[in-house]
Amino acid sequence: MNEELFSGIKVLVALAQADGTIHDGERIAIENALDGAELPEGQTVATLLEATIDLTVELARITSGEARKRTYTAACALVYVDGEVSPDEQRMLERVSAAFGLSGSEGKDEGFAKFTSVTPPAMVTEVDDAAERERIVTGEIASAASFSAVLASASLPIAAESCLFTNNVRLSRNIGLFYGHDADDAFWRTFVGNVVGSAASWFAITSLLKLIPGSGNASSAAYASTFALGRATRFYFEKAEDVSPSALREAFVDAKREGRTLARGATAAITARREQLQAPKAALDADLAAGTITEIAYANKLVTLA
Repeated sequence: MNEELFSGIKVLVALAQADGTIHDGERIAIENALDGAELPEGQTVATLLEATIDLTVELARITSGEARKRTYTAACALVYVDGEVSPDEQRMLERVSAAFGLSGSEGKDEGFAKFTSVTPPAMVTEVDDAAERERIVTGEIASAASFSAVLASASLPIAAESCLFTNNVRLSRNIGLFYGHDADDAFWRTFVGNVVGSAASWFAITSLLKLIPGSGNASSAAYASTFALGRATRFYFEKAEDVSPSALREAFVDAKREGRTLARGATAAITARREQLQAPKAALDADLAAGTITEIAYANKLVTLA
């Protein structure tokens, strides 16, 4: 990770610290998003989150047009996607736009509030037989993890990065349906957020990390994260939904270790999914370039291919 990109991440951390502390959901999301990323020597996620960040210094280190655009967009996403903006966050965001010579953030709140792709309709139902349900859930987790790995390594428009989070929501919802639990989309998005952290923080960091050359680490990390979420969701229903958020997060962390190992053995499955996605994604890319669809419409269509 070069200095410019690391400064971009520091800008996002500074925004997360704007109210004086990084909340648990933000911390978990940032830790999850940076898992597998190679930070500069001597830096860890823990030291980064506890650091006192000089926003002026870090903004001055970001000089390329693409890095500035991605950093500002990620900053807007972090502030606006969850829908609650503090005065301190707003002031810091204005400092970012001014430092980069970009247009102000007026009207961005409405636009970024829509940076959430729609969960595709459910196509699954309850499975009563425990052994059969276990087989189906295992396959569902593997499939969703492979799809996340492909998305993480693909070139996507910034708003379409939200389809990774939506793929995770779809996975948890489907597992719930296999166990006979039907709930609305808001429930599942909250459930996933309780496990993997704030959607806004995760979205902001992962969109910025796309500036790192190569995709191996991002692909493996995405596979492991989705795999672990699936395992944590299954754990939740196996325990008859009597599981605390902290226990869910512990189950997620434990399963993620296994997911990293499995990702290395899933190369063929990931490659097959990537090849399967190539033609429909190329069509979406062409529509986006022609201006016939928006970035979020692109994400909505892409996530249905899972």
